[in-house]
Amino acid sequence: MNKDLKKLKIIGAQKIHEDTHIALGYVQSVIHASFEGLTKIQFVGFISILEREYNLDLSALKARGISYFEEEETPRSKVFVIPERKKSFTGLYVFIVLVIFSLAIYATVEYKKENLTSEPLANHTILDAQKKITVKKVAIPLEENLTKETNTTQEVNSSVVKEVVPQVPVLKPIVEKKPVIVAPKKVIQKKHSFVIKPRSRVWIGYINLTDKKKKQAIIKHILTLDASKEWLISAGHGNINIVLDGKTKHFSSAQSVRYLYKNGSLKKLSIAEFKKLNNGRLW
Repeated sequence: MNKDLKKLKIIGAQKIHEDTHIALGYVQSVIHASFEGLTKIQFVGFISILEREYNLDLSALKARGISYFEEEETPRSKVFVIPERKKSFTGLYVFIVLVIFSLAIYATVEYKKENLTSEPLANHTILDAQKKITVKKVAIPLEENLTKETNTTQEVNSSVVKEVVPQVPVLKPIVEKKPVIVAPKKVIQKKHSFVIKPRSRVWIGYINLTDKKKKQAIIKHILTLDASKEWLISAGHGNINIVLDGKTKHFSSAQSVRYLYKNGSLKKLSIAEFKKLNNGRLW
């Protein structure tokens, strides 16, 4: 057995866990060369931490582990299936919207034309009505008997003509009220924030559920993720704080932890739930 590996066993899994913050279960798997609960990436990362922390040479154990993971991966045949493209009705929807929009514009223009032409027609009608009304003349006979000193009676028949002008009703132009268009209210979407703050150095793996891209890092400062996306989170231990929309959630666990982040909320996952969301893989 490698001397450096013996040193790790003498130090003990609990002390290594306290020094490196690697989950106790993972430490035991590494020092006892039990690789079933690990992934290749986790194993190589833990070996690097142990070599740096205790100034050891674990190349023999590292080669043994890599050989194990390569044998595990060999039987798996990778079959690439080209997913069927879903029929997109976006073009049809755009066409329908354009047709409706064009009809609305046409109707609005025609409506305005009718309003503009209705006012002069109404005024013209009033003028025609006034022209057609004739001025009637009424003859009123007046008989005056004038007696003069010469006892001569002269009958004067005069017709006084009075002009009677009938009143013309004033027609008010018909003005139609224009419809009031109310603009739709703008919907302001709330922006979320997602920040991981470890209280001690920790290995973090995070998976974007949209494109299935995986990333990992050993951090001791904050890690900010895009809160508009959905994430699977795996951590070497649970001594971390997670800040969602400015509100901090405190976690405390010596074991490895897993979470699902979605739409501004965080859910703790079991190993089975994590594997189900990660195509049956622990990482």
